[in-house]
Amino acid sequence: MDVERSIDKIEIEADVDNNFDDAKVSFGDVEYYFQIKDFEVISLDDLVLSNGSVKIRGKIHKLSDAINILFFKRLDSSGQCNLI
Repeated sequence: MDVERSIDKIEIEADVDNNFDDAKVSFGDVEYYFQIKDFEVISLDDLVLSNGSVKIRGKIHKLSDAINILFFKRLDSSGQCNLI
């Protein structure tokens, strides 16, 4: 894959109307929005996905209408779980 020719645009701290603004990467008409959380430890039980938002430890974060990718410093999960 030739990344240099595939990525059209990268924005850091993008000016958007959602909380996934740490980075925005565009590939043609496909957009990816990234949010990076610096929690020391978090588990899947701390995440609730509903109605265009994700609640992280009780705080609501609005999702974009595109593809949302959330990063954590460390995410604790058991082997018997489903990732969303």
